[in-house]
This record gives sequence, structure tokens and C-alpha cells, in this order.
Amino acid sequence: MAINTGRHNTSKRPNYRQQALDAGSGVVDLNSLSPEAKAEFIKNQETKQAKAEGGCTIEEVCCAEIQNQLVNLEYTNPSVKVPTAIVADSEEFLPRYKTTGALCADLTANITEDNGELRIGHRRTVVIDCGFSMALPQGWGATVSARSGHAARGLIVTNSPAQFDQDYRGRVKVIVSNVGSENPLVIRHGERFAQIKPVPRHLFEFRAVPELDKTDRGDNGFGSTG
Repeated sequence: MAINTGRHNTSKRPNYRQQALDAGSGVVDLNSLSPEAKAEFIKNQETKQAKAEGGCTIEEVCCAEIQNQLVNLEYTNPSVKVPTAIVADSEEFLPRYKTTGALCADLTANITEDNGELRIGHRRTVVIDCGFSMALPQGWGATVSARSGHAARGLIVTNSPAQFDQDYRGRVKVIVSNVGSENPLVIRHGERFAQIKPVPRHLFEFRAVPELDKTDRGDNGFGSTG
């Protein structure tokens, strides 16, 4: 079944300034912008170039852009819902927020073998299916981590936080390991064992330069700060 969670906010006029900023950071395609947003994008680029030519560093220009994006996020609801299409085996596997202030939605284990019981030995790593696939919207990704109660028992998401890309359309599966003293650690079918959180997709724009700027820390690495 196809299930769509969340909805777009259509109560406000289009935010052309934010659309232009998103285009500048690669979140949306420039060709998809309205004429008003394109005009704003061009103005932003001209301002950026003028600042750079006027002596501002690239870092200062980028920081200013990020500040503008934060200031101009216009949401009427402080809890922003990201519309996400889901194809689930059943409603049992829909990620759910268990409290009104929850940051992450819980993921449910889909275990079809061994009478619906997965026994994870000490230092063993397994992959757990979550019973659905999803299509994240443009400009968004997702991260997955273990629920705190399970982490206290020694269950961790092995590549935590696990990353889900916007263009991935396969089954949502989580790699977990038992690093605790409980041997084995048992996960049962229908058990909420992990949690998922949407994250905005921001891209680095890598630029080759002759050398990096100097800092007090320099190239001092692991353990250098005490």
C-alpha cells in the first residue's frame, strides 16, 4: 500500500527568497524556479560576487548566506513535517512518533524467520528489515540510530548514524551490532528498535586552492585538544 505522511503548507505565499537560496546551495534545480525566484537568485549571485571582489573572504560570504537561510525559514508550525511517500508491508511498519515532543520516529523490526525472533550474539552484526521502502523529497535525507533503551542493552547501529539518500528507493534496513554483555540480545518481530530523523541535504562545494588558511591548531589531530 502507498501511504503519504505529512502535507505541504499552502497557507502562505511562495517564499521566492528562500527558493533562490535553495537554488544557490544546490537543493533545488535552477530551471524549476519561478521568474520571481530566478530574479532573486541572480541578485544573490551578484551580491555574492560584489562581496568577494570587495575584500570579503569566501568563508564570510558563505556564513552570511547560511545566516540568511536560517533567518528566512518561514514555517507557521514549529514542528516542520516533511511529506514522505511510504510503501509498507502493513501499517504496523509505519514509523511513528510516540510522544508530542519526540525528535525521531521509531522503526519496527520485520522478522519473518525463526518464529519472529532474532538472537544477536555478542559482537555479532546483523541486518534488520523495517518493513517498508520510502521516497524522501528533494532536498532531504534521513539518519537512523538505535533507540536509547536498546543502546543501554548494547545494541548499536553499526554505521551510526546510518544515512539514507534522497534517491534511494529500496527497503529500509538497519545494520546493528551487539556490543553489550547480554548474550544473546533478542529482537522480536514488531519490536521498535531504532529511530529515524529527517535531515536537510546541504552539499559541499569543493574548491581546489593552493594552500589553506592558518589556525592556532594547525594540523594537530587526535587528542591534541586534551
